[in-house]
Amino acid sequence: RQSHPQHRSPAQQDIKAWHLEAIKGCTDAGFQSHALMHLTALLYEDSTQADWWAHRARLYLAAGNQAQALEDYSQALQFAEHEPKYLLARGSLYGQLNQWERTARDFKCLTEVCPDWAVAHQSLIRAHLHRGNTRLAESRLSLLLESQPENHKLHSLRAGVRAEQRDWNQAAADFTSAENLGDRRAMGLALHALVCLRKGDQQLHEKLSWQLLKQAEESNNPVEMAWGAWVATLSSTSEHAETALTLAKSCQSLMTERLGLTGFLRTIHAAALHRCGRSEEALEVLQESAGKGVQDWLWLAMIHHSLGQVKLGQRWLKKAFRWLKAPYKGRAKVLSLPWHQRAEIRILREEAQALLDPDPESGEVPN
Repeated sequence: RQSHPQHRSPAQQDIKAWHLEAIKGCTDAGFQSHALMHLTALLYEDSTQADWWAHRARLYLAAGNQAQALEDYSQALQFAEHEPKYLLARGSLYGQLNQWERTARDFKCLTEVCPDWAVAHQSLIRAHLHRGNTRLAESRLSLLLESQPENHKLHSLRAGVRAEQRDWNQAAADFTSAENLGDRRAMGLALHALVCLRKGDQQLHEKLSWQLLKQAEESNNPVEMAWGAWVATLSSTSEHAETALTLAKSCQSLMTERLGLTGFLRTIHAAALHRCGRSEEALEVLQESAGKGVQDWLWLAMIHHSLGQVKLGQRWLKKAFRWLKAPYKGRAKVLSLPWHQRAEIRILREEAQALLDPDPESGEVPN
């Protein structure tokens, strides 16, 4: 059985050195609570040491005590004002606690202390986005891009901010800039294709979808497969449904081995089957997760329509509309989703509505 690490007594050496040695020994041996005890004793002797407050904050955080960790980081900043690593740690912790205004305040200070540190600026931008302040986020990104015009990550990030504002043309321009600068990430290509679909550029959507599907085939990466199949099947006139179906099945097989079959993968598989004209199989796949979410209900509405079961399709569509318009249910949830999920719902809703009923129920639906 492990025992508490042994150290020399304070009578044999300086009290501070003894505690520091004990802290290291306890931490190395996994005795976090004992390390906390020694740190607390050190701070009782001298409360002006910022590093000790920050060290104790990290231990509290590891123990799941976020409130005490936050208090200790604040104490550290009292004695080491504007220390970047403490500002970043406290700002990030505020974010974990959904205190985004305080997060933004710490990260703004961080950008002023470290004006050339990209992490500081990107952290502040994300804080602005969590607060719903896309204008501030876009403004700061544009400022950064003036000095870093070839930074594809900044272009991609600004594309997402502009998409949040439904500025589809400018979002597409930023995604194009990112790709011209070498960004080949699957997520970026998929989101660019989605933006094209929202702004009515079916031709570019098809081109980007095909590029992503081929890239996923070559990499055999299940995440890339999922992005490719997902965005390709959102188009009702997709020319690549068969390829999307092949990748959806491969992705499902690979991801099931690692994570277990998820509802999202079932939905992609069913959507690809439907786009290939195999609606009976799509219905069988989707019914396994039919109660999971509004996207499933909208797909079910279209699948039943393709099978000639119009009344069943209308029933699923009305279910989706009722949920989407419920003020404290779907409406609030949809408005809190990231832009690409709202866009997906909007695209599926418009297609299902055009097929089954121009206005299944009166009332506004969030976009």
